[in-house]
Amino acid sequence: MSDLRERALAREPEGDVEARASWLRARMRTDELCPSRVRLLAYAGDSAACLALGVARGPDPVTDPERFLIDLVEIDLDAACRLALTCSRPLLAGLHGHAPWESRPQEAVDATWAWLETEDLAERESARVAASQAADDAEQSGDELMDLVIEGLEVELAVVAWGAAAPTRLATEIREETLPALAWDVFRELEAGFAELGNLEPGSGRSFLADALEDFRSWCLMTR
Repeated sequence: MSDLRERALAREPEGDVEARASWLRARMRTDELCPSRVRLLAYAGDSAACLALGVARGPDPVTDPERFLIDLVEIDLDAACRLALTCSRPLLAGLHGHAPWESRPQEAVDATWAWLETEDLAERESARVAASQAADDAEQSGDELMDLVIEGLEVELAVVAWGAAAPTRLATEIREETLPALAWDVFRELEAGFAELGNLEPGSGRSFLADALEDFRSWCLMTR
């Protein structure tokens, strides 16, 4: 298959579904792509991935985004953390624009990405502990921003900070039974943060979660 055709199949999830499903199956057969990634791709609504594996897509991330995230936490916690962290990027950018001195939410998110990328089990536990401490520090930053008054600023920076750092709590929670409720809380904090920044566009039919899924689907197509 030509490189041009490969690129076309990778970027056109709703194009030639049959051809793309065959392409996904071929990549799985040659171990170029993990089946678990294709399952996540199908969950995220990729028709070709659904066809390739014979599975149904997950909840609609536009009409039922919180259910999408909650169910994803139960299916693959690491993937759910990755998606939630991707959601937080615009909040971090907005916080930096208004309060460039406050780096703790960014540090918490960075520590959580480090946890995600660590493969050694012993090192992974150390990374989780580091992310947990960074998450506590980020929570404190929100508490301090509650008392901050900046003339002419109408955005509540504490809510933005808490929303930006909320996904770190998914990575640092060790009690599996609490994860569904926690995922709901994380979604609400992200939603509140975006509402404060005015980045949500209810009339467009999209959400911050749907926007983040574009990067998530690209990650699913990576070899490992």
